[in-house]
Amino acid sequence: MSQGELLKELSGMGALPKSAKLSLQTAMILMLTRGNGDLPRAQLLLDSVAASAEPDAEALKPLSQVLASNCAEARRLAEHADKLALQLKDSQRRNEQLSDMLEGLKAIERSLPTRPPANAAAATK
Repeated sequence: MSQGELLKELSGMGALPKSAKLSLQTAMILMLTRGNGDLPRAQLLLDSVAASAEPDAEALKPLSQVLASNCAEARRLAEHADKLALQLKDSQRRNEQLSDMLEGLKAIERSLPTRPPANAAAATK
């Protein structure tokens, strides 16, 4: 399903009566949409199914625990990817600063008068 179809399905689930199965399905869709705050919401839903005492939730508990674990791992990986992206941005900024500094030093070096060769200086004395 496309992102739009997933969001449409998610909005349609809001009108259905609450159940462990619906919570599990909603969490699975939230895990796929990956919008802002969707993974934490999915994990909350999965944890609620795993902790539920309802009879219809008993059969879904193992699946909800596996999905909750998967969701936690996805959250960890997303946070790590964000951290790496920030480090990359900082490294690129630092690289640009160093390149600018190097270009400045090259410009200074080009503006310095050239020295006569050492042999020519010794011969004139």
